[in-house]
Order: sequence, then structure tokens, then C-alpha cells
Amino acid sequence: MRLFFTSASEIPLPGAVYLVLILVILAIGSRLADGSRLYRWRHLLLALAAWSWILSTPALGNLVVRQLENAVPRSAHRPQADPRSVIVVLASGEIAGTAAAPHTRLDADGWERVHAAVSLWRRTGGRLLMAGGPKGIPPAESFAARMAAVAVSMGVPEQAIVLSPDTSRTHEDLLWARKRLGDHEGPIWLVTSALHMPRSLAVARSLDWDVRPWPCGFRQIERPTWRAWLPNNGGPQLLAQALHEVLGLAYYRWQGWAD
Repeated sequence: MRLFFTSASEIPLPGAVYLVLILVILAIGSRLADGSRLYRWRHLLLALAAWSWILSTPALGNLVVRQLENAVPRSAHRPQADPRSVIVVLASGEIAGTAAAPHTRLDADGWERVHAAVSLWRRTGGRLLMAGGPKGIPPAESFAARMAAVAVSMGVPEQAIVLSPDTSRTHEDLLWARKRLGDHEGPIWLVTSALHMPRSLAVARSLDWDVRPWPCGFRQIERPTWRAWLPNNGGPQLLAQALHEVLGLAYYRWQGWAD
């Protein structure tokens, strides 16, 4: 079952696997229907079938994800107890509720980042700087505030946590943190998802800021097998996450926000 679907509940739902199947059937049928209108479209149908098959494989998305995640290994610096340590955490979440009463909640990346940050803080001590929007939807609580509440529940003292005032994108988050810390002399760690780390470090370099990367939430498939080259409903999502970061980094560089 997991060859094509991530779970049995996806079977009755339209998805990438069914799109591939339909296009493959049409492509084969067009080759057999000599002289028909379908036959005249055989090359296009074959190209569409190949396109949908390739883009629906986890293997393709994994190639891009692995390239991004392996571009920034964890810092060569071993975490050690140091009260001067500062851990900058980039928040992540989503807006839920109604337009009249919106509220924020953490997504998978947000939970992974806060747990990684607290685990690192237990080894280093110091402070946590939580940064992350959203902007302009009061009275909704920011993602950073949500992550801070989780960190406190895990044993981090409230006085050891600093929240960004109003930032909503990676560039704003790091610009605020850079100004907040100034010429801080202690070690500065940067915690974010491994897939998001290349863009975050590129922003830090553009700000002439030396930080120690601490990526978390790796998405890559460590040992892909032949099954990864079969269409899967989860394949396009993995590729979309990777392309989001590739295009995001290109946009940041075009704006002059990243090195």
C-alpha cells in the first residue's frame, strides 16, 4: 500500500497516483488507436504521462531536499555550557479559526524547532530569541509566543526567553535578532528546519553575522530504494517543499536580502 499511498485513507481521494494512472492509460491507448483523434495527441499524452510520473516520485523531491539539507551540516562547534549563549529560533506556524477570531498554532516545523532549541539550550544555557509573525492579525498570538510557551512548559525560565516584536519573514526575523544582539561576544546559535537553513544562513551572511547552524527536522529519505521511483501521493508535496526554498532563496537574493 505504501508503494503509492502514504496511508489507506487516501485511496478514495483524488491524488497524484490516479493522475499518473489516467495519463499512462491514455498514452498507451493513443498509441493503439491508429488514425483516431486520440492518436494525433499521442506524443503530448506520452510527455504528460512521463512528466506526471517523474514529478510524483519521492526520489525526485528527495534529490532536491538532500542537496539543500546537506549543504549546511550542523556546526562544527560542540555545544558547551556558556551563560553567554544565545539561541535564535525561527518560528513556524499557521493561522486557524475564523476571520473574526483568528488564532495561531504551531505546525510540524514549529514543534520540531522548539524541541531542538530547548534540547540545545539544556546543553548551553543562556537565552532563547524567538522570532516569527504573523503580522497584522491582532489579537492572535504570534508563532514566536506559542513556541515560547512550549519552551517554558519544557523547563526554560520565562526570563531566559526574548520575543520579536513584529516580524513575519526570515529576513525580518534575522534582521531584528541581529540588531537586538549587536556585537554580542558569546556564541550565537541558529535553529531552524534543515530545509530552511541554507536560506537562513544566506540572510545571516548578508547581515555580516557569524552564527552556528543547528538544523532540525530533516525531510530527506536517507536510504531510498527502487520504490522511491514509483508515483506516490506524498511525492509532489516533498518536491514542493524543496522548490519553495529554492525559489525563496532566489527571491531573497534578487531583493538583496541574502548573500
